[in-house]
Amino acid sequence: MGAPLENQPLVSVIMPFFRQDEFLLEAVESVKAQTYPSWELIVVDDGSDGLSAQELLAGVCASASNIVLLKHEKNLGVSAAKNTGFAGSKGELVVPVDSDDVLDRAYLEKMVKALLCSDADGIYADFEFFGEKNYISCTETRPVRILSGWFPPNPVLIKRSVFEAVGGYDTNFDLGEDACFWIAAHKLGMKFEHLHEPLYRYRSHCQSGTMTRGRDYPLILTKLARKFPELYSENAVEIVDLLAEHWIKDIDVHRNLLQEFQMLESEYRHLHSEFHKLLKHAENAECNRSVSIRATAKTLLREIASRLKPRPAQQNR
Repeated sequence: MGAPLENQPLVSVIMPFFRQDEFLLEAVESVKAQTYPSWELIVVDDGSDGLSAQELLAGVCASASNIVLLKHEKNLGVSAAKNTGFAGSKGELVVPVDSDDVLDRAYLEKMVKALLCSDADGIYADFEFFGEKNYISCTETRPVRILSGWFPPNPVLIKRSVFEAVGGYDTNFDLGEDACFWIAAHKLGMKFEHLHEPLYRYRSHCQSGTMTRGRDYPLILTKLARKFPELYSENAVEIVDLLAEHWIKDIDVHRNLLQEFQMLESEYRHLHSEFHKLLKHAENAECNRSVSIRATAKTLLREIASRLKPRPAQQNR
């Protein structure tokens, strides 16, 4: 680990929470485990209809004065939750973290050091996907690439001035809010650095917004086009090129999945055929006996079923 910073700015970690109760505690513990000492965590319960953040984190908050719980009485959406978190925070630097993800222990230490050693307004790291999918990913933050459907990473450590200049998250975006925020920041001339280390662990699971609302992502592009029409008109050719690149990648993925399915289907058909050949051969070998294999199997199944029937409990004497 590098030498400690002389002046360690306070970092506000903003964590919107809605459902996904089983992941919140692990996300919070990953913030508590940070090697960087100067942080506060603002958890915003966005009207979650399961257990509340206060119930889930009662034990954690009792021993941590730098964890603050805020609550919306009804669900207002992730953009509103992030705005509430920023409004209730005090840090010179701020980073939003999803409540189902996990930070590397050195995330804040390395990110703060890299940001303060640069002239950038914000910094983001590589992703390490875990759970249903396991791989490392990195991306770009150029507006043109975002407008073509290559969405940027969610967590970016930014200076507070960036949030204030952008005016917060657009509450018209309850999905893709980070893409909108990044484009607005870029338009204002903000600069972002990329730390090429997998310090942010993104949980891949069936309940994530990416999985449950995947069909809504094309609509985000439409909303972005309406919000930033000049960027589309000025960069139409490059955007179309990048869209084509995206489609070709998806086509290749689908083609590989289809080939894998066809191979598995062929193996199944072969095994199915071989099984029935063996069954027919066995039945033919048993044709001179009084009981066939099928009849024997039925007898065995009846015997097993009779043994599995619950017996009446014996009365105590």
